[in-house]
Amino acid sequence: TSDEDIANAYVGTDISFAGNRANLSASLAGEGYRIRDYRRQSILPNISLSYAPTDDHALTLGWQAFHNYPAYWYRQTYRREVDGYEVNLGNPDLRPARYNIASLSYIYRSRYAFNVYYYHVRDAFFTQLYQSTDRLELINQITNTDLSRVWMLSASVPVTIADRWFLTFVPSALHERYRTEHWHDLSFDVAGWVYSLNVNSQLRLLSHPRLTFTTDGHYYSGNHQGILKWDKSWGINAGLQLGLLKEEALLISLNVNDVFETATPIGRTR
Repeated sequence: TSDEDIANAYVGTDISFAGNRANLSASLAGEGYRIRDYRRQSILPNISLSYAPTDDHALTLGWQAFHNYPAYWYRQTYRREVDGYEVNLGNPDLRPARYNIASLSYIYRSRYAFNVYYYHVRDAFFTQLYQSTDRLELINQITNTDLSRVWMLSASVPVTIADRWFLTFVPSALHERYRTEHWHDLSFDVAGWVYSLNVNSQLRLLSHPRLTFTTDGHYYSGNHQGILKWDKSWGINAGLQLGLLKEEALLISLNVNDVFETATPIGRTR
């Protein structure tokens, strides 16, 4: 067996005040975890404070802490040959990741949203390819990192043109850092900025029957994750949507994904 145990205890409250324009939700969880010889006891606080001074403005401040547990099979001892060169390995020493997430959100007129997030993750786990120094073998194994930290700024801005063309712009900027002292026989400490932009568009070509031309476009600047570097990418999905019969009971859609075949980023190992 995996010889794994998890124990939890929880207490929480939810209150409203300031004439029901403010709400506080708070909880505290205690968690004990054991797998083989590894043990961890944790206190996991969660809090959310929301305040709407007027109908046009809403603020939410939050803090969330939780564990992400690796799947059962990842923690087993196994070796699976993919081909004559690559091999998948299990990792019985894989530890659960501890996530701490702070967030601040502002919503204006229930339409425009602006967000700030901070992620601090201890023992985050993901897979990276490693070229063995002992043999001609490429190792694929999920491992923990000492530290993963992300600052994220994002916004959602809807725009309407002539009551016919509806667009939503979602820009975001992230600063990521990944650090570990012992990854096979290497260590790494990488950091950098990541930028992205998503644009959703719905253009009404006809009103009766309703014919809509839709597009979803994105741009991604690329990023580092450990020794893996993802190249920049962009892509566009397009479609036509026709609504027929009473209350558009019949909906006909034609969609083309990744029109220019550019949406899949390429990962490169340093």
